[in-house]
Amino acid sequence: MFQKIAILVLISSVKFLFAFPVALSFGFTFLNTFIITAAGGIAGVIFFAFLTKELMIFWKWILEKHILPYPKTAQRLKFLIGDPYKPKKPLTIKIRRRYIRFKKNFGLYGIAILTPCIISIPIGTFLVIRFYGNSFKNILILCIAVVIVGAILSSLVHFAGITY
Repeated sequence: MFQKIAILVLISSVKFLFAFPVALSFGFTFLNTFIITAAGGIAGVIFFAFLTKELMIFWKWILEKHILPYPKTAQRLKFLIGDPYKPKKPLTIKIRRRYIRFKKNFGLYGIAILTPCIISIPIGTFLVIRFYGNSFKNILILCIAVVIVGAILSSLVHFAGITY
């Protein structure tokens, strides 16, 4: 039983939408499904919210210490890091406008609602932190959105019989 709960928490902390069919196949009740997936989603939001900055610092450290000093290694990993010897181009105006349009159209609440169901939790949390900062309010909004979407999806799966 503990293994099933751990699997469900891990799935819901990364890709929240896929956790509900798994919970249904494990035979969990509505309340169990809702509590476990909401806890996993909230744990994922908190984990990725506090891990984002450290991951970026760690990636920069890896690049500076272990990849960029060695030209052959940097050349082999060019697909992953870009060409380190070419000056970086600034973002084009088209791409900047696309980011600004996404931010203005959806806003914090739109991204928070889209995070559990369409965007995955790590990517949605990363977007919120990059656009709006790593504050308690933003993390709380993401957690509330996870609980609301979790209640809706759990209700649809258990009471309406919708499987996707």
